[in-house]
Amino acid sequence: MEDPVKAFRALPYVVTIAGVLAASAGALEACGDKFVRVGRGGRFQRGYVAIYPSSIVVFVNPSSADASTMRKLPSTLKAAGHKAISVSTAAALADALRERRYDLVMGEADDLPSLAGAIAAVSPAPAVLPVVAGPAKYQILVDIDEAMAGTRP
Repeated sequence: MEDPVKAFRALPYVVTIAGVLAASAGALEACGDKFVRVGRGGRFQRGYVAIYPSSIVVFVNPSSADASTMRKLPSTLKAAGHKAISVSTAAALADALRERRYDLVMGEADDLPSLAGAIAAVSPAPAVLPVVAGPAKYQILVDIDEAMAGTRP
């Protein structure tokens, strides 16, 4: 049988080694852990998660041929993690921009020149992203992240 005094003398060494291992365990990451961080993770319920969640105003021209598609855009943006509203007149856009700070204004490319005055009147002016007819749903979300990447620290 082993001497109990020798086992007792080894106890401080065992406790020290166990403490060092326990303290360093928090810094270890498995191979895929860097992809499971906020905004980049494997949330399979949603098709896309915004890397740079933004507050967005979508201008919907009711007389446009693509008005029905543009009306659906805010719900798509919300599902990706953005805060989005839609407006349908230049006056409503100006009011929205005065009430709250928005990062981005989206609208059809043909409508944006007529909205430039309302956008320029606020400080800081939001970025502008023109929507070209028939964009792919997820391509718009990627375009938003690319547009916002330069404005974030």
